[in-house]
Amino acid sequence: MGYPTKIPPILITNLAKNAEPLSQRNNKAADVADGAAKSINFSCKDHDDVAWIGKMRYDALIMEIKRLKIPLRWYEETLGKEKKKAKFHLRSVQRMKVRVWLAKGKGVRRFSTSNESVQMREAEARKGFDLFHEFARCVVPSYNWDEIAME
Repeated sequence: MGYPTKIPPILITNLAKNAEPLSQRNNKAADVADGAAKSINFSCKDHDDVAWIGKMRYDALIMEIKRLKIPLRWYEETLGKEKKKAKFHLRSVQRMKVRVWLAKGKGVRRFSTSNESVQMREAEARKGFDLFHEFARCVVPSYNWDEIAME
């Protein structure tokens, strides 16, 4: 029974299943060259040259594939490492968000007197001013920063 469109069925092959040792592949290249030489009626010397050229081209292609697989493997490994780093960073950011959300609930502090809250705010302002003072001395050491005081 023939096919109505005269197109043969497509054969799907698995490369891993059809993988052969390099020596057998080289023999196949020589066999193909042998068949081509017989069909074109090359002399024996020409046949050997064609087989040798085919084998060399085939070997060059195999070496090129192997050479290109090395950087490909490196890129795949690097990409995998970067994915892991990104996932780790995302998890740490999510944990920080939860901590900030929890801290908002704990941030309300009640004071028995208004004097305590004033003292706490003054202490925080003093800490901030001291940090600014230290930073300013590092940035411009020649200026006399002791003249500037917090009011």
